[in-house]
Amino acid sequence: MRGCGALLALALVTGTAGMAQAHEDAAPELPVIQSIDFAGNDITQPKVMLREMVVKPGDPADPARVERSRQGIQDLGLFKSVAVRETPVPGGVALTFVVEERWYILPIPRLDANSEGESAYGMTLRWFNFAGLNHTIRGNYTRRDEEKANKGESISYGVGYSMPFVADTPWGIGMSVGHSETPITDFGGYTESVDSAGISLTRSFASGPASQGWNAGVSLTWSDQRTEGLGAPEAQGTAALLGLWGGYRDVRYAIYSEEGIVWSAGVAGANEGLLSDYSIGSARIGVTRYLRIGERAHQSVHAFAAAATQHGGPTGYRSVGGAYGLGGASLLRAYPADFVTGDFYYLVGAEYLRPIVWDWLRGVIVLEAGNAWAEASSSDSRVYASLGFGLRVRATFLVNFEVEAGVAIPLDEGGQRFFASKV
Repeated sequence: MRGCGALLALALVTGTAGMAQAHEDAAPELPVIQSIDFAGNDITQPKVMLREMVVKPGDPADPARVERSRQGIQDLGLFKSVAVRETPVPGGVALTFVVEERWYILPIPRLDANSEGESAYGMTLRWFNFAGLNHTIRGNYTRRDEEKANKGESISYGVGYSMPFVADTPWGIGMSVGHSETPITDFGGYTESVDSAGISLTRSFASGPASQGWNAGVSLTWSDQRTEGLGAPEAQGTAALLGLWGGYRDVRYAIYSEEGIVWSAGVAGANEGLLSDYSIGSARIGVTRYLRIGERAHQSVHAFAAAATQHGGPTGYRSVGGAYGLGGASLLRAYPADFVTGDFYYLVGAEYLRPIVWDWLRGVIVLEAGNAWAEASSSDSRVYASLGFGLRVRATFLVNFEVEAGVAIPLDEGGQRFFASKV
């Protein structure tokens, strides 16, 4: 009997092993990636796309990982379309990622006005994907006339340059400089001038595509405020702010819409006597969630929330109203620009978007709520809420260019306001 039991056990084991081997034999073997090439990238350098991929030569051509690599390239936002071809070659397959590049240089003339008597004109320049390395140059020149009793026409200009993944490392560098001058007619008249400069260092901790996942950074920003004229008050002086921040990004870019999440948080501060004439500190946090809904392509809901606080500052700082303001074309759209100001604010809201006829044209419904106070401890229960209806247009031949226009109404009082801005 013992011999029969042993033979039966051996038969079961042998049968099970045979079935497993048969299953393995039936499973198709994935071809090996022999090479990876690119087509259509007249400007973009291959290494910019390679670091967003999760496959390399020698890996199995797993369809899911090949598609994730294609999507990673598309998530850069530099291309109108991204496709992949698999070509049989000796020993496996060759992958070719075919991209259609966008226009990377975007000069934007500025000419706007609003019902508060404010007007501005100038020029903004955005040069994306500079040298094919996904570097960005930003420049602006603006003249603004607020037509207020205590201000004349101001002028401001600046330039910035950002370099993610310097020398193919996870480190990035950003730099900026700026200048502004504002005539003040109160107190006998004087001119306020502000010079600024900044540098930042970022670090990616991505485990997949380099532009997704966790990131952190440190920055040093210097500013100098001066006043000149017979009625000029004491200048605020200089401040050297040290900033620290971190965040997370996991967003799938679908050309006309997005899906995923982005959040960030940071602190910054300057200490009197340490390269600064006064002490100041701030903290901020923000999150945006992109959700696809329904069967209609590019139909989505965007939920967002943000809050920030600032403490300290130069002498006379309170007279300017505070660090943050709500209202205007993109924050609480139903209210005038800087309708409420203070050193503490919060804003929450959601957007519903649905294509109208074409994918690049979407209707939008925006619900926002928020407030700002002199400081968090002085907050009240008042909530300003805005409901807006409009159209949003995404120009797919340009990088990061989307505009909207519509009408918004405040939910706590009558009236309505027209809004229009770049998203």
